[in-house]
Amino acid sequence: MKIEKIGVLGAGTMGSGIALVAAQAGFQVVMRDVEERFVSGGLGTIDRFLTRSVEKQKITIRKKKSPSLCSPRLERAQRVGGCRQQYPVRTNLGEIA
Repeated sequence: MKIEKIGVLGAGTMGSGIALVAAQAGFQVVMRDVEERFVSGGLGTIDRFLTRSVEKQKITIRKKKSPSLCSPRLERAQRVGGCRQQYPVRTNLGEIA
């Protein structure tokens, strides 16, 4: 069974970190949270991390903008169906699955 798409349930600190590592490894990633603004925040966290990585010369600007590290790889999705691996991140805000 080959894993191609990973669903991350929760876009906070842990969820955005998992999504970034999975995207860097070349997987298609879908992040889901209880509200769209949390997914937007998670994508913002990833962007800030990558920007700092460029500033510290750990990655190149080209690598930061590569398709595996940004949209559409990190999709804002209503559902995570079709994912063979799903990583639920605990939340105090309610159910997100």
